[in-house]
Amino acid sequence: MLYKRIDGALHFRAATAGDGLVAFRQGIVGTRAPATQHPLRADEDPTPLLERLLEPARAEGFAAIDLDEQATLLVEYASRDDDPEATDRWDVQAHLDELLHATGLGECDSSTSGTGSVEVCCFVVDFALAKRVIEADLRGGPFGNYRRIVRED
Repeated sequence: MLYKRIDGALHFRAATAGDGLVAFRQGIVGTRAPATQHPLRADEDPTPLLERLLEPARAEGFAAIDLDEQATLLVEYASRDDDPEATDRWDVQAHLDELLHATGLGECDSSTSGTGSVEVCCFVVDFALAKRVIEADLRGGPFGNYRRIVRED
């Protein structure tokens, strides 16, 4: 993801590959941006298309934000051992990753389980905004049974 502050708002441009296509999004961080989808042939390397889609943004001064400048956000759930109704970590990780990409807030890195909990680890460019967006998205949905959302330092 590439970022640039314009008139006080942080804007993003993102291109991601998966499932036989490349998705390109652009918008203001924290607001869900629609994806423009570009199909790929089965044997096609997505890298040239990813670069071509992001090249204009780089020319306009958009740049990546280093991971060490991003916040680590954890979403904690009960583990399956403690709660048979607990959320599957892979499902919630995929859901949060899509949400963070669509809003330009960042990405999920991994998930772990053990000692009574499941934690989904995300790297975000704005912790407070990401927490609000995630809470609003999860409220009332299939992944709304989280215990807490915290910043790991």
